Amino acid sequence: MGYSARDTPVFLHTGGSINKIIYIRPQDKYLHSYWETFDAVARERKYLASTQRFPFESTVEFYKNITGKGLPRVFAIDTETDRCIGWCDIIDKTETTGYLGTGLLKEYRNMGVGTAMLTAALKQADEYGFSEVELQVLESNTRAIHVYKKLGFEHIAIRDKKHIWKDTMESENVLIMKKAL
Repeated sequence: MGYSARDTPVFLHTGGSINKIIYIRPQDKYLHSYWETFDAVARERKYLASTQRFPFESTVEFYKNITGKGLPRVFAIDTETDRCIGWCDIIDKTETTGYLGTGLLKEYRNMGVGTAMLTAALKQADEYGFSEVELQVLESNTRAIHVYKKLGFEHIAIRDKKHIWKDTMESENVLIMKKAL
């Protein structure tokens, strides 16, 4: 699959057992596969507050808002399938603080893809002018917490039983983490 100059990757993943992933700024042609990826991660009920994707129209509106503001955003693209397999966005919580959201398909985990995607988004956040990035993560998501700590995020607070799964009414602790840029 060929990529034009407009598709120039933020960088090419060459570590681990795969070398077919590029990290790019989002493009319209990947919106549908991003939407499907979001749904797959949400339906795992482990990593996102949502348990399913939002309507496609809402996803397009969110995407246009982020790209219109020039906010940090990375899509991980599998060049063999030409599909978005993960994302990381950092929206503006305040003028100087970004708020991070991310997800990655199960079959691409534990290979360095998530770390590479986060690294690219954090670089964009610094270039954008954020002085810090904050995130919230379910306490049970130990894999993500490990990655966040490795990238310099610090645990700053806990929200006891603040996440409630709507379908089961079970509650879970939420950790708040922050990284200075």
